This record gives sequence, structure tokens and C-alpha cells, in this order.
Amino acid sequence: MGEKIKSKTCYQAAVNTEKLIADVVDGLDREKMEPPRIVASKVGVTVHAQKDELDYQLFGQGVLAKLAAHHGPPNIVQVWRISSPTSRRRSS
Repeated sequence: MGEKIKSKTCYQAAVNTEKLIADVVDGLDREKMEPPRIVASKVGVTVHAQKDELDYQLFGQGVLAKLAAHHGPPNIVQVWRISSPTSRRRSS
């Protein structure tokens, strides 16, 4: 079909907008969607200045919160403090 379409020819398509929207909404209603989650990851980063490289390693990952549909987003700072109050250390 691609060979039959000419670049100088105009084409017109009719779209039934109401049916299209109804079909999309119906399809979305049938989909199983997980609630949004807030995920925290812990990584270690190493900088190699001589090689102009940056390496990282993922150490851990966890779900801090699952959002409910009828609630707004949680207070991230509060969730962070409750989930791991001693795991935030800064080395210099």
C-alpha cells in the first residue's frame, strides 16, 4: 500500500470522534491498572576523573508508598523518615 500512496496526492479520512472516544474509554475501563507507587533506589557512584567515566551500582530499591486514587500524593519527607530513619548517612 505504501507504494500506491503518492506524496503530491491529498487524502481525507472521516473519524467518528464519539465512537473513538467511547471505544478508548471502554478499553481503559477493562484494563487492570496498579495504583501509582513511589519507589526509592540506593546507588553508589564512582567517578574516574582520569578516564572521564562515571560508574554506578544499584544497592537496593523499595516501595515507599502506594498512592490511593481518591487521595492526593503523600508527604514524601514524612514517608521517608518513617521508612528508614537511620539509613540516610552522608560521608565526606
